[in-house]
Amino acid sequence: MVFRAASGNGDSVYDAWLKGTKTNADKPVSMKRSLALHYRDPIVDNWPQLGVKYVKFAFYDEDKEVAHVIFDGANSDIKTWFAKQNVLTSSWPDLTSTQSYNHFSIDGHNDNNRQDRRFFINKLYAGCPKDLGYLVVINSETLAVCSLDNHATYPQFLYSKVTSVDYWDRRMFGTADFMAIFIKRSV
Repeated sequence: MVFRAASGNGDSVYDAWLKGTKTNADKPVSMKRSLALHYRDPIVDNWPQLGVKYVKFAFYDEDKEVAHVIFDGANSDIKTWFAKQNVLTSSWPDLTSTQSYNHFSIDGHNDNNRQDRRFFINKLYAGCPKDLGYLVVINSETLAVCSLDNHATYPQFLYSKVTSVDYWDRRMFGTADFMAIFIKRSV
């Protein structure tokens, strides 16, 4: 594990992952619920030299994994591993490298404080009640466009609880306590 973000602690997951903002380097010993700083291993800063072979992106409720995507991490950097063409397997059989998505990136969808959706895998925008997606980090409070953006605390980790893409506004989405990133090196 090279990164773990906690929901509801008020700190940007996006900035923590990319810049190390408001993180600590003390690796958590468990996935027990806390509002502590996000964890980021300092080796992340040397990503191109790590020989990353695989990257696992996962959501957890306490210590139970509830969603994941495994990526081919070869020849990637801190952002490019999270891309549809790198998908190897996931919790959702229909989330594949050959499907089409309107958003699939760490940058996600961020527009003038109306949405701050990061680590965003979304299939379709068709008006809030018909928007389809898999997972998202709602990074901060915004002038929410859809109900998926409204929460009491931030960040929030939302994922489809069914084995396929689902409508965001049906609230069939789970909220996870933690987001974690794991790497396997080729050396």
